[in-house]
Amino acid sequence: MPISDQTIPYEILIRFDDEGAPKGAHVQSRRRVIMDGEVLKDEILTAAPLQLEGFPTSAIMTTATQAALVQAAALNSQIETLTAAVTSWEADAQSAHTAKDAAVAAKNTAEQQVGQMEWQVSQTTAALATANSRIATLEAILAAAEAANTLP
Repeated sequence: MPISDQTIPYEILIRFDDEGAPKGAHVQSRRRVIMDGEVLKDEILTAAPLQLEGFPTSAIMTTATQAALVQAAALNSQIETLTAAVTSWEADAQSAHTAKDAAVAAKNTAEQQVGQMEWQVSQTTAALATANSRIATLEAILAAAEAANTLP
C-alpha cells in the first residue's frame, strides 16, 4: 500500500509592464495523492509568488528563460531599493529646502532689524549733534557772561 503525495508545477503566469518587461510572476502547483495507483486526491493549489531557486522546470523553460526571469526579479528588487533611496533623497532635499527657507527668512528679519538699528543710530547721532550744538551755544553764552561778569 504505497502512498505517494506529489506536488508538481501546474502553471506559471508572468506579468509584463507597459514596456513589455517582466514585472512579476506566480506559479500554481498541482497536488496529487496516489495510493496503489489510484488517485485519491488531485487538486490545483493557490497561486504563489514565483521563486526561481529550486523550482523544477520543464524543457519548455529554457536556461535563457530562467536567466531572464532571475534577472527580472533581481532588477525589480533593485528598482524597489533605488525607489526607496530616491524617496529618501527627495525627503532630504525637501528638508534642506525647508531649512534654507527658514534661514533666508531669518536673514531677511535680521536685515530689517539692522536697517531699523541703523535708522535709530542716525536719529540718535542727529539728536546728539543738535545737543552738542546747543551745549556749545550755552557754553559760549556762559563764557560771554563770565567775561562781562554779568552772572548773578
